Amino acid sequence: MTDPTNRYPVSGAGLGLRRGLIDKLMTNPPDDVDFMEVAPENWINVGGKLGRKFRFFTERYPFVLHGLSLSIGAPSPLNENLLRDIRAFMEEHGIDFYSEHLSYCGDDGQLYDLMPIPFTEEAVRYVAERIQRAQDILGRRMAVENVSYYTPTDSSMTEAAFTNAVLEEEISERKEAERQLQLAQEKYRTVFNLAVGSFISHCIGGAMGTALGGMA
Repeated sequence: MTDPTNRYPVSGAGLGLRRGLIDKLMTNPPDDVDFMEVAPENWINVGGKLGRKFRFFTERYPFVLHGLSLSIGAPSPLNENLLRDIRAFMEEHGIDFYSEHLSYCGDDGQLYDLMPIPFTEEAVRYVAERIQRAQDILGRRMAVENVSYYTPTDSSMTEAAFTNAVLEEEISERKEAERQLQLAQEKYRTVFNLAVGSFISHCIGGAMGTALGGMA
């Protein structure tokens, strides 16, 4: 099974769990599988008998999620409801790792294909912001995977340069968000300390005034 000292969420040999495999694997759970992978879209809100079968495996193996339809590079608004469902699903089953494709798969509708994002500076900033927003909703970091394609839609940058730029931009945005949070916390502490100091001074001043008045 997974080494708890490993800095990665899972290690070893994994298996993509498919519904057609479930009954056979339940009869004889493999001991040479270190973790399992599923697409969350295929299992979110699945209950009943099938949901209990899925729980059988999440209680016995570490799991990772590999999404299919977040459409992180789409022009349409980010599907925040899906992200909230994924977060709840991960918490329900004790799953720590989620990845998606650095692509888009729809606009007003689902294309059921992973389309390449234009390799441009504008797309770098756009995608990085959406990744950061996705992570904020998930409450954890997520991984992104580049996709295969027949031809790029815009090759102003190479795919490698684009991917690295997205990662660097996301890291920069995260550090800025952390810096803003730190500044907000420091401001809160300063205001709190001033308020407490003022309150204490008022109490001490009042007590001294009462004592002096009693001595007169």
